[in-house]
Amino acid sequence: HFILYYFRADGTLAKIESTLNTFYGHVTARREKHFDASGKLLRQTEHFYKLGTTRKEPNPYGEPDKFIDEPTPLYKRVSDLPFSHLLDSQKLTRKSG
Repeated sequence: HFILYYFRADGTLAKIESTLNTFYGHVTARREKHFDASGKLLRQTEHFYKLGTTRKEPNPYGEPDKFIDEPTPLYKRVSDLPFSHLLDSQKLTRKSG
């Protein structure tokens, strides 16, 4: 499960892109979610592909014995990330001079 989080300069979540490759159903699930600054979901897309290909597959949710989904953790702010304590902005900022 590969997940990319995009945050605005103010630290709020803007977008999540996720790709789940699973042998349960032999599918790749590609999802994209967009959020407003308050954390409200604006829109989302979800596409399924035969594992290892670009051939679209029907939604496998109708076959729970074949497809096991993995939830995407939701972090609405940079400060919600489990490693946020490592992201001290003062340490990351380069000093000019």
